[in-house]
Amino acid sequence: MRKLRLALLVAALAAPLSPSARGAQVPSADALARDLQQKYDKVRDFSADFVHTYRGGVLRQTATERGRLLVKKPGKMRWEYREPERKLFVSDGRKLYSYVPEDRQVLVTDVPGDDHATTPALFLAGKGSLTRDFTVTYEKKVEDAPAGTTVLKLAPRKAEPEYD
Repeated sequence: MRKLRLALLVAALAAPLSPSARGAQVPSADALARDLQQKYDKVRDFSADFVHTYRGGVLRQTATERGRLLVKKPGKMRWEYREPERKLFVSDGRKLYSYVPEDRQVLVTDVPGDDHATTPALFLAGKGSLTRDFTVTYEKKVEDAPAGTTVLKLAPRKAEPEYD
């Protein structure tokens, strides 16, 4: 079983919420997460390029994949992996279609109900909540973060075997 480390870049949403934009007073991590959630709730759709890095398999090797994500809330998503292997995952909110060109087949499964979905899946489907589903803290240092960036660390409140 592989573990997936989720990283969510929210700089565009969080920029107007950062402490420097609010003045000298630094809000708590929970308060910043609530403000960010309010902004996210108003977003109906978005797209982003992504890098998916995970460690798995018997040898615990690290793999990195790249692609493009499109989300239309609630529940519609398209994950198009481009490197190193082409893959496509599409959800219409009811069904999930998985296509790997190399396998020359499409797998169709039901989207799990909210009570069986993982926290990241609920969040991406527009049904999650930063403050309800995660313990939120400030991350002190992130290597690739631009100077002046505020970074929140989101730790799932509910342990999930496939996610850190």
